[in-house]
Amino acid sequence: MSAARRQRLDDIGFVWDPFESQWEEGFAVLTTFKAREGNCLVPADHIEGTFKLGTWVSNQRANKDAMSAERRQRLEGIGFVWFALEEKWEKGFSALTDFKMREGHCRVPIGHVEGVFKLGQWVTVQRKSIDSMVFERRQQLDAIGFVWDVLESQWEEGFSALMTFKARYGYCIVQNNHKDEYGFLLGRWVANQRSDFKSGKMQGSRIQRLNEVGFVWDVFDQDWSEGFRHLLDYKARYGGCLVPQDYTADDGFNLGIWVSNNRASFKGGILPADRERILSDIGFVWNKLEGAWLKGLNNLAMFKSKNGNCLVPNLYVTADGYDLGRWVQAQRQRYKIGKISFDRVRRLSEIGFVWNPMDAEWEYAFNSLKAYREQHGNYSVPRKYKCGNGLLLGKWVQHQRDSFNDGTLSADRIQRLNEIGFVWLPFDKSWAEGLEKLNNYKSHYGDCLVPQRFRDESGFFIGVWVANQRRALKANTLSPNRLKQLDAIGFVWDMLETTWEEGIAALTTFKKREGHSHVPKRHVEGIFKLGIWIANQRQNRKTMSAERRRRLDEIGFFWDPLENAWKEGFAALAAFKAREGHCSVPAKHIEGTFKLGEWVGVQRTKRDTMPADRRKRLDEIGFVWRAK
Repeated sequence: MSAARRQRLDDIGFVWDPFESQWEEGFAVLTTFKAREGNCLVPADHIEGTFKLGTWVSNQRANKDAMSAERRQRLEGIGFVWFALEEKWEKGFSALTDFKMREGHCRVPIGHVEGVFKLGQWVTVQRKSIDSMVFERRQQLDAIGFVWDVLESQWEEGFSALMTFKARYGYCIVQNNHKDEYGFLLGRWVANQRSDFKSGKMQGSRIQRLNEVGFVWDVFDQDWSEGFRHLLDYKARYGGCLVPQDYTADDGFNLGIWVSNNRASFKGGILPADRERILSDIGFVWNKLEGAWLKGLNNLAMFKSKNGNCLVPNLYVTADGYDLGRWVQAQRQRYKIGKISFDRVRRLSEIGFVWNPMDAEWEYAFNSLKAYREQHGNYSVPRKYKCGNGLLLGKWVQHQRDSFNDGTLSADRIQRLNEIGFVWLPFDKSWAEGLEKLNNYKSHYGDCLVPQRFRDESGFFIGVWVANQRRALKANTLSPNRLKQLDAIGFVWDMLETTWEEGIAALTTFKKREGHSHVPKRHVEGIFKLGIWIANQRQNRKTMSAERRRRLDEIGFFWDPLENAWKEGFAALAAFKAREGHCSVPAKHIEGTFKLGEWVGVQRTKRDTMPADRRKRLDEIGFVWRAK
C-alpha cells in the first residue's frame, strides 16, 4: 500500500490488528468493572453492557502463557485474578470481611448467605483446609479474627443469639424449642449450657460471661418462664395482664393460678427481685382490685373516644363483654357514700365523668327520640333499638310509659313529651286484638306464660301487652269484663309465683334424670333457664318463705355450691384412688367429666387456709400435698 493511503487510514484510527482492538476493548471494560466493584472477580457469565466480560476474562486465563509480557503486566497492574479458585476464595474473603464489618465478629452461621454468596459453607471449607492452606491466606484470615475451632464458634454463635434474644426481650428466659431468625436452636443451646454447668464440664470464663448477662441456670426458673410466656400471649391477645383466676390457656396451662401465685409471692415478700422487675415492665397487675378498676377506666376512655361523652347507659356492655354500665354506676354509688379515693375522683373528672347522669341522660334520650320520629315517622321504637352511644332507646321509651302509669314521671317531662306528640300507649292496637294474639299464643305453646320480650310473626309485642294487663289490674284500671275474659283463658296474674313453680318443677325433673340437684350455672331445662333460677334461690335464701325452703330441702337442694363442688372433687379423687391405688393425680387429668387434676392443684395452694376437717379427710386417703 502506498504511504499516502496508509497515512490517511491512520489519520481516522483504522484498526490494522482486530485482535488487538478486541483486547483493548475488554481491558477497558474490565477497568470499568474494577472501578465500580473494587475488584476483578468477574463471574463467568457476566456481561458488562453488551460486552461478554466473563468470557473475555476466561480467555485471558487460558492464554496466560502465550500472552505478551506487556498485557500480563497491565492486567496484574489492576489486580487481575489468574486462577478461578483464587477468584472464589477472594469472593469468600470479601464476603467474610463485609460480615465482620457489619456484625463485629467472624462467627458465621452454617447456613448463612451473604448477598448471594454461601458464606457459611465457605467458612466450613476454610476450617477443613487449615493444614493445606497457603500461609498467606491463613494470615489474612487470622488478621480479621477468623474462628478456626468450630465448637468454639458454635458456642460463640449461641452466646451471640442469646444476646440478641436478651436485647429484644430484656431477659434470658428461653423456651426449649426456641429458634432465632437464622434457624439457630437457641433453646437447645441454653439447655446444653445448663447440662455442662451441672456436670462440671463448662469453662469458668463461659460461666462468668453467662452470669454477667443474667443467664437462668435453674430449670425450675424455666418452668416459671413458661407461665411468663403465656402471660405475654394473653397480653397480646387481650391488651392487658388482668387474667381471670380460672383462665386456662389453649394448651391447658392454668395461667390464672400462675398469676395468683405470683401475687401471693409478691405480697409475702418471697418473689425474686428480677421476676418482680420483669413482670412490672409488662404492666403486671399486682393488686387485682386496682387492676379491675383500671380496666373499667380504660373502657370508659374508649367509650368517650367513640361517642364524645361519658354518658354510659346503665345496661351498656362493650363488644368484648365488659359490663361498663354497671361499673359506671358503682363509681357513682361509691362517690355518693364517700368511699372512692380522691385520686380516682380526679382521674374520672379529668375525662369528663358525669357524676349525676339522670338529667343529662334523659336529655340525650329525649333528643334521640325526636330524631327517631323524624327518621321513622312514629314513636314505635323497638325495645332493642340503640342510639349512637349504646343507649337502649326502646327500653327508655317503655320506662317513660311505666313512670307515667305509676305517677313517678315529673310534670315537666310529661309536658315536654306531650308537646312532641308522644304516644303513651305502646301500640295503636285494640284490646281485642291483644286478646286474640294471646289466644293464638296459648294454642301454640299451651299456656299464657308469655316472655316479656316476645312478639309474634306480625311484630305484635304480646309480652308487653300481657305486662300492661297486669299493670292495669294492680292500678285498678282493668274493667271487670276484661278481667273475666282473661281469667277464662288461664291468664297468669302473678308471674313470680308461676315462675317459681315452673322452676321447682324443672329442678325435680333434672334430679330424677341426673340423680342429684347440682345444676350447672348456665343450664337450661327445656326452655327454662334453671341455672339462673337456682342462683336466685340461693340469693333469696334469707327472705324466702319457710314453705319454699322446705320444698327445696326435700329434693336435696344445694344451698352452698362451693361446698358441693368440693365434695364432688373429693368423690372424684376417692374414685381415682380406688382404681389407681394412689393419689398422684396428673395435672391435666379428668375423672369422668370432672377436672380432677386442676382441683388437686387448687387444694395444694389452699393447704394452710382450708378447714381442718377437709385437710383431715384428704390426709386419710393419702393426698399428695407436694407435687414432684
